[in-house]
Amino acid sequence: MLKLVFTVFCVQALLSEVMGFKKEEVIVKMQECLGIMGLEPEDVKRGWREGDLDPCFLACFYKATKVINSDGMFDMDHTINSLKEAEILEEDKERLSKISMDCVIVNEEEVLDGVEGCERSKLLFDCIRTGLGPHQSEMSKNAGTGMW
Repeated sequence: MLKLVFTVFCVQALLSEVMGFKKEEVIVKMQECLGIMGLEPEDVKRGWREGDLDPCFLACFYKATKVINSDGMFDMDHTINSLKEAEILEEDKERLSKISMDCVIVNEEEVLDGVEGCERSKLLFDCIRTGLGPHQSEMSKNAGTGMW
């Protein structure tokens, strides 16, 4: 469980704080997706470090948090609206809103898996990481995770 909590903190800094989910909700959603995908927390931790999380794990998690909709598309409006409820600094909300607007371009990319959303989720993950750049650790501290 400790490994899962550590992994949750890492992924939460990038994915969940964006959506304003509570840590407990994130743990449940991650556990569900780990089970569905047959992954271990260590797989996610390693993928996080290497910037190469399993695309279908990302799709599962993004769909569970409604970042990716049932059509397999990034739901920028939902993401930005959810930021209003997130317990993060205003400057982080602004930064994440801008990143969301920049990353909506992933919806224009042609993907082969359509509604499954795995390929688009990976594109979105990469876009968000690129957009955050050096701010990943700063935002984690602001969100209280302190894992960076």
